[in-house]
Amino acid sequence: MTLTDFALPERPADRRYWGQAIGAAGACAIADIARQHQGLTLIITSNTENADRLQRELRFFLNAELQSKTTELLHFPDWETLPYDSFSPHRDIISRRLKTLFRLPGIKQSILIAPVTTLLHRLPPRQWLQGNSLMIAKGDRFDREQYRLDLEAAGYTHVDTVLTHGEYALRGSILDIFPMGSEHPYRIDLFDDEVDTLKTFDPDTQRSLEDIDSIQLLPAHEFPLNKEARDRFRSAYRDAFDVDYRECPMYTDIGKGIPSPGMEYFLDLFFDQTESLFEHLPRKTLVVTDGNTQEAVQQFIAEAGSRYENHRVNPQRPLLEPSRVFLNENEFFGQLLEYPRITLTQELQPTKAGKENLAVQKVPELA
Repeated sequence: MTLTDFALPERPADRRYWGQAIGAAGACAIADIARQHQGLTLIITSNTENADRLQRELRFFLNAELQSKTTELLHFPDWETLPYDSFSPHRDIISRRLKTLFRLPGIKQSILIAPVTTLLHRLPPRQWLQGNSLMIAKGDRFDREQYRLDLEAAGYTHVDTVLTHGEYALRGSILDIFPMGSEHPYRIDLFDDEVDTLKTFDPDTQRSLEDIDSIQLLPAHEFPLNKEARDRFRSAYRDAFDVDYRECPMYTDIGKGIPSPGMEYFLDLFFDQTESLFEHLPRKTLVVTDGNTQEAVQQFIAEAGSRYENHRVNPQRPLLEPSRVFLNENEFFGQLLEYPRITLTQELQPTKAGKENLAVQKVPELA
């Protein structure tokens, strides 16, 4: 099914408007775009609900391409927390986010869906994520004690039985680990100081499954927990807040290497400079906005500012200014200008350059 026969924008700041994106017609048009564009197609939705709906619709329209793996459908999920919440996102959410961020630079023919509210959050820099992933393969030398320290510095939690992302268990010559971004946990069997076998296993039954050759380990959080990062955080914390930091649980937890709840909203204190999702995108990216993006940006920024004012008064948990946690409106739309862009609207567009209409019409009022 093809609804469009329009040329795609190719240059930065080249913006097109496609009207009559009614119902599932928008998803059908995006599927056409993804087939034509030789690169990443970033879909920005006005909220999380629209992102979930669009993902389901695209799985229908791109079923053949997804089955043949000529196209991949990715989703960069929201934290599902309110701005400045004092608890962290679920580990499975962090796992999916880290996996997507790690893969973005090398992605080619794919679609990435992200709510606009998710794009407004500042993220760790690309160099940190790419430089702090570990590869383990059969035959590798394996220092148990050093590897345990590396896992703890990456934020992994030592447990007796591995059940979920971000956990590891070391028992004699066997290491069980559930890496972030992985669909399965892995069991590493050592022979002396060498990796003998690598297998996936079922976390419910703890039974080994299939042999593999190598595994990729991503950090357990979107921030580092090694000594250098903890020292940087504590120094930046003292500079940022005029409080008795010895009475702040978060400051104390980080000194011990404990990821305190809600740490994601203090990302700026771990790095010299944070980045946005736009800076993680591959060069050949086409942006499609679905819904009223500007209104969604303004609403989120207003909500974040309101929650900052309401929660900043706690001397034991002072907050970073919104500008250090989120992009502002000018920064967001300024970064959008770096990419060619298509805006899908339900309204009928006037016939002129840069404006087209999908070949659909509304369903008649049958009532």
